[in-house]
Amino acid sequence: MSFHIPTGCQIRAARALCRVEQAELAAAADLSIQTIKRLEGFRGPVDATTRTVVALMTAFRSFGIVFDLEVGTGPGLRFLDEAASDARGTGRNAHRSSGSGNTLRAA
Repeated sequence: MSFHIPTGCQIRAARALCRVEQAELAAAADLSIQTIKRLEGFRGPVDATTRTVVALMTAFRSFGIVFDLEVGTGPGLRFLDEAASDARGTGRNAHRSSGSGNTLRAA
């Protein structure tokens, strides 16, 4: 599995995008809530083991979110597919917004 080291902002944004609480993400990644809180507190790339990062990426993928390094500059995240976003009520069809698409970029 190929991955990059996410930032705390990306983790928070991904969690918001798929509408899961810290406890739900922790359970899906088999991590503690304290670990999720600690990682979300980082301003830049998180300081975590490979196992932790892989567990997070796998959990987010199960929620339909992938981290995208292929488009634009800098790391971002997006829905794996439109069906996953619509199933969570977070896709473009869930509500009107002025955004152009379904990709988020970390600040």
